[in-house]
Amino acid sequence: MASFFFLLIFGRVNMSLGSRIKEARNAKGWTMDKLRKKFVPPYSMEAICKWESDRTGMPIATFCHLCRVLEVTPNFLLQDELGANDA
Repeated sequence: MASFFFLLIFGRVNMSLGSRIKEARNAKGWTMDKLRKKFVPPYSMEAICKWESDRTGMPIATFCHLCRVLEVTPNFLLQDELGANDA
């Protein structure tokens, strides 16, 4: 049953990294403000917005922390990004 729930939330295909970050955040019921406060020091709202709209990247350490905070794997966040260049 848990995997079915997971597919309902995350079952979309061809999503960008930013879209997956936003989906994972929304699945936890968090606002961008709550997500930014999970970092020390907190990131700006502008930074979170840029991540979710694919306008900027982030350092690998930040990406790893983001995965832990959102309780998702790096593969989940990157799955379409990794497959985009395999053609």
